Amino acid sequence: MKKHFYLDEIVALCHKKHLSADEIFLQLKNKYQTIAQASVYRNLEKLVKEKKLKEIKLKNKSLYEAILEPHIHFFSDRGEVIDISFDFNQIKLPYPDGYEPEHIEISIYWKKI
Repeated sequence: MKKHFYLDEIVALCHKKHLSADEIFLQLKNKYQTIAQASVYRNLEKLVKEKKLKEIKLKNKSLYEAILEPHIHFFSDRGEVIDISFDFNQIKLPYPDGYEPEHIEISIYWKKI
């Protein structure tokens, strides 16, 4: 299997940020002129699979972040993403018998009034 490069740098770029694959690629391209976009995409897939990055799937793109603790995403109508800490143990939902949540994701979309 081919060795994946740039893994630690991608995680560092996504620390406390929500970046698209293209934004990550452009930032790495400034440092490594020969980097291929496909390499960045492969590395992102690997990091998500290894649970070192979280992928936030939106309508027309994905964003990546290195914050793995449960939290709520607030999405503004101007494209901002704000993280809000929350104690998910406070949520009481009627789970079907024999099931418990593996993870909980909450996204709230808002517009300025």
